[in-house]
Amino acid sequence: MLIATQMTDENVSKNFQDPLSRSRAEISLETTFAILICLAFILGYVLVLYIVNRYSKMQTITNIFIHNLALTDFLMATLNAPFWITSLVVFTGGVLCSGALSNKRKLSSSLNRKI
Repeated sequence: MLIATQMTDENVSKNFQDPLSRSRAEISLETTFAILICLAFILGYVLVLYIVNRYSKMQTITNIFIHNLALTDFLMATLNAPFWITSLVVFTGGVLCSGALSNKRKLSSSLNRKI
């Protein structure tokens, strides 16, 4: 059975309320800075990995340790950063949140038809 009152994408964007009382501009600015920080981290780690692997004089015990630290930090930056950036937008009621509501409605209506 379908729910009588369904939220549309327009209603979600009109009733936008951030839990921290930030405006859309502040959320966009925060997300932009987060993306830039993540890209800078990834670039720095890739440079360290490249230099230690490229030059044989740089392959000392200490530099191999730094290489391993850079490798783990690179993996953490590439695996965790997308979730962090997404949480800035989704959990604050942004565009992706309204899209998730729309997909949830479509899924529930298709499941109700099959049952």
